Amino acid sequence: MNAELGARLQHLSKKVSKERIVLFFGREEFSDNSKYLYLKALERERDFRCVWCSCEETLIAELKKKGLPCHLIVQETLSETIQLF
Repeated sequence: MNAELGARLQHLSKKVSKERIVLFFGREEFSDNSKYLYLKALERERDFRCVWCSCEETLIAELKKKGLPCHLIVQETLSETIQLF
């Protein structure tokens, strides 16, 4: 994620009322502890929404095929990314 996008999101997050959401960030792959924490959180009854976030387009496409809540974070999806916050 570039610095400009990060700065915009930080500024916006301070102004908008928030939905209870937990964002998970992994590496280039859907693996390791963050993967298992994300999947466990999806299994449980909760009062927040879980979303896997990645800059990897192919990974997000794979997760969407499996029906997992996820979001691609790139410049082209800026407005959708802002809606998460």
